[in-house]
Amino acid sequence: MDTRPFGKSLLQAALTGVVAALAYEVMVRSGAPLCAPSARHCVADLLGVLFTVQVFGLALALALPVYARRAGLGWLPTVASAAAAIGLNLAWFAVATA
Repeated sequence: MDTRPFGKSLLQAALTGVVAALAYEVMVRSGAPLCAPSARHCVADLLGVLFTVQVFGLALALALPVYARRAGLGWLPTVASAAAAIGLNLAWFAVATA
């Protein structure tokens, strides 16, 4: 099996995640209001940099199926890779917030 399309898809999704995380970090550093003024608890304020990593994981999980289908991968690898990315993201978030 040729793994180049999957590697290309994963690289493109990872770069999308990096761009999303950098955009979020720029908003945090510039003082943009990311939480509602009436919010008691705001995940963005509570987790700080850990939430930036979470944004990266979410962007990767959303972009990976799109790039995988564009690269011509079948439905099974596309769904499996997206499920794995979501599972890793949820596991990391559970460990990071414990």
